[in-house]
Amino acid sequence: MPRTRAISPAQKDARRTTILTAAAQLFQNAPYEQILMQQIADQAGLAKGTLFLYFESKEHLFLTLTVEALNQWFADLNADLRSVTPPLMTLAFTRMVERSLRRQPLLLPLLTLHPQRLAESLPAATQQDLQNALHPSLTTCAALIENLLPYLQPGQGRLILQRILALLIGLPGSAALTPAENSPSDVFAELAAVLNLQLYALETLHRRKSTTATTAN
Repeated sequence: MPRTRAISPAQKDARRTTILTAAAQLFQNAPYEQILMQQIADQAGLAKGTLFLYFESKEHLFLTLTVEALNQWFADLNADLRSVTPPLMTLAFTRMVERSLRRQPLLLPLLTLHPQRLAESLPAATQQDLQNALHPSLTTCAALIENLLPYLQPGQGRLILQRILALLIGLPGSAALTPAENSPSDVFAELAAVLNLQLYALETLHRRKSTTATTAN
């Protein structure tokens, strides 16, 4: 059957989704390094050249897939955050983050590809487009976090999300280099534990400042 060209915006969006879905399916069963653009094209039922109409390279394709996975996680976490009434206890928040991450099986493997390394081969304009695609959901999530955790200062919600991503990227490698004795590594549990410590430190600092200000008055 001859392949038809995508012309309308809806057709192009559908084809782009088909390509990303094909890449995700292959990534579930093979490491990134072994996946070829031709394999993705075959999985999507498209000519290899068609892929390059939508993505500049394999790096661009997988970075886009990472942004899609992050946006899906933010949407899921945002729904959870909107379902509770502030203030939220720190432990309840970190458990909510952990549960939401466990519902996104593709996100951690994608982040362990080290997005910054993939981005190094892309033009600055393409990198900016990917950042722009992530900005709205990240900004919304950061605002919800600041609303629920009253000890956070403006801008710290975004900082918390940046630290979560940094931990997701770094913890698997750390576990591989220094495995815990007689204990299997659980990245999400480790992340929750580290995040708890960071948030408790911010909460303690906020209380001390509040106490100092009250005493001074």
